[in-house]
Amino acid sequence: MPSENINSNMNKLERDLNKAFCLLNSRKLKGSTDNFLKLIVTDPSYRKNQQFDYIAESSDDYKQAIVLFTKIIRREPRHILSYEMRAYSKLMLRNRKGALKDLTKGIALNPDYPLIYVNRANVKDALGDFMGAIEDATKTIEMFPDFACAFYVRGRVKLGMFDYEDAIDDYSRAIELNPSYYDAFIGRGKAKLGLENYNGAVEDCSIGLQLDPNSRVAYRIRVDARNYLKDYIGVIEDCTKRSELIPWNFIPIVDRGKAQAKLENHKEAIEDFNKALVLNPDDYFIYFERA
Repeated sequence: MPSENINSNMNKLERDLNKAFCLLNSRKLKGSTDNFLKLIVTDPSYRKNQQFDYIAESSDDYKQAIVLFTKIIRREPRHILSYEMRAYSKLMLRNRKGALKDLTKGIALNPDYPLIYVNRANVKDALGDFMGAIEDATKTIEMFPDFACAFYVRGRVKLGMFDYEDAIDDYSRAIELNPSYYDAFIGRGKAKLGLENYNGAVEDCSIGLQLDPNSRVAYRIRVDARNYLKDYIGVIEDCTKRSELIPWNFIPIVDRGKAQAKLENHKEAIEDFNKALVLNPDDYFIYFERA
C-alpha cells in the first residue's frame, strides 16, 4: 500500500510539473504531451541542448504555472526545479524580487546545481545588480563550461555595462558552442555596433535574421548600422519589414521616412511621416522631419 501511494504522488507531481512547464512555454509547447520532468531529471544535458524561450502566450499562463509550481513545492519542499521554474514565471510577470527569492532558496537547497545560477544572473541583471549577475553566470560556466546560454547571459550583462569587447568574447563563445544561437549573433551585432564596427554588426544581425526572420531587435540594430554606412536602401527594406512585424509602432515608419529623405525621395518621405503621425499625432519631432 505505501508504494502505491508513492507512485501516485510521483505521477501527480509529474502531471503538475509538465502542465506547468508547458504553460510557462505555451508559445511553443502548448498541447505537448512530453514528460519534461523525466527528460530533465534523467538527462543532465537535456536543458543545456534545448533552447526553451520560457515565453507564454498570456500572463494568465504564467499565473497558472505559479499555482502549479507552488503546489509541487508544498508537497516536495526541496523540489529545486519547481523553485527555478516558478522564478521564471515570476520574472516574466515582473516580480523580480520574488524570482530572486525563489532562486536563492533553490541554491541554498543545492549549491551544486549549475543552471540555477545563470537563471539568478538573469534576475540580478533585471534588478540592476550587474556584478552579481556576472558572478552568477560565471559560476554556471565554471560548473558547466560548455553551456552556451551562460556565456550568452554574461555577454548580455557586459553589453549593458558597455563592456563591448568582453561581451563579444562571451557571445562568440556561445556561438562556438551553439552555431544556431540567434540571440547570441544579434547580441554580438549590437556590441559591434557599440564599437563602430558597422559592417560586423550588419553581418551578425543578418545571420541572426536567417535563424529568426522575425527578430525585431535584429532589424533595429541593422537599421542603425546601415544608417551609419549610408546604406539607405537597406534601411528602407529593414524598416518596411520591421513595420510589418510591429504595425502599431511609428518608429520604423519615421526611420524609413528619414531614409527616403536622404535619397531625396521627398514624396515617399512625406507619406511615411504622415503615416507615423496617424499612429502618434502628438510627436512634434515627426512634424519637424516632415517640414
